[in-house]
Amino acid sequence: MVNEQIRSWGVEIFRIRVKQTEIPISMREAMVRESETERVRVAVIMEAEGRRQATLIQAEGEDQAADRLLRAARTIVEEPSGLQLRYLQAMQDMTSGKSTTPR
Repeated sequence: MVNEQIRSWGVEIFRIRVKQTEIPISMREAMVRESETERVRVAVIMEAEGRRQATLIQAEGEDQAADRLLRAARTIVEEPSGLQLRYLQAMQDMTSGKSTTPR
């Protein structure tokens, strides 16, 4: 870049030596602000992704529960005695304290 600017003078630069490499305080502060902004941006993205994943997992669980309920309903329709057996099992669970319904 420097060579391009001084080539018309008939001078060519082969090496440049940088002696002071200390970054000014204002530039360091700007770099810190930029990195903090990037950390916040990444954190927001990760949190949103976590919420999205949780929603997907919950929806998957609800879909599986609906499938199981559908299979159970079909079984009861095909085998009416299955409903009577389920009723008796629920009665047994209630008397033994295994009830799954809220009190």
